[in-house]
Amino acid sequence: MLRLVIGGSASGKSEYAEQLILSLSEGAPVDYIATMKCSDEEVKQRIEIHKGRREGTAFHTIEKPDRLSEIDKNSLSAYGMLECVSNLLANEMFSSSAENHESSGEEKAAAHSDENADEPADSCEEQNELVIRLVEEITELAKHYTEFVVVTNDIFEDSIVFDEITRKYIRCLGDINRLLTEKAGSVTEVVCGIPIGIKL
Repeated sequence: MLRLVIGGSASGKSEYAEQLILSLSEGAPVDYIATMKCSDEEVKQRIEIHKGRREGTAFHTIEKPDRLSEIDKNSLSAYGMLECVSNLLANEMFSSSAENHESSGEEKAAAHSDENADEPADSCEEQNELVIRLVEEITELAKHYTEFVVVTNDIFEDSIVFDEITRKYIRCLGDINRLLTEKAGSVTEVVCGIPIGIKL
């Protein structure tokens, strides 16, 4: 089953998702598909915190910041977790070539502080194609798992006026979240560490 967990920054969504998949797997190995790229010291610290939480658990980390379709399906466990959709989208969207993308796309999209950042695809058609591809890659991956927990961000309630590039990113993430919600067997929003069932 595909299970979607959504929450704002520092909401506790990742911790909840980790505990959820571990409880579902009941001690069996769990694939942890990590999408964050280590671009600076702050991101490195965040990655280390996440790794620290996984120490001594059943998690097996698969570093895959983009192109989920390239994951070897024959080597997968019965349980998996994807952390997270917002990084995955940014890594793909803010680089003309994912292999040459060196910095964290999520930070570019949220803060857009790097003036030399690669521009995302301009046309609505290209953005729609990216949204559809990522949703298909995630749902196809979910078919290989008995239980698959996917973490995504809620970045849609800020009153900040963003630039056009960031607005494109937000629109794409909103579309992906909506499509994944339609396909998911369950959807949980985490608010201040409290899980709230949206689709059960």
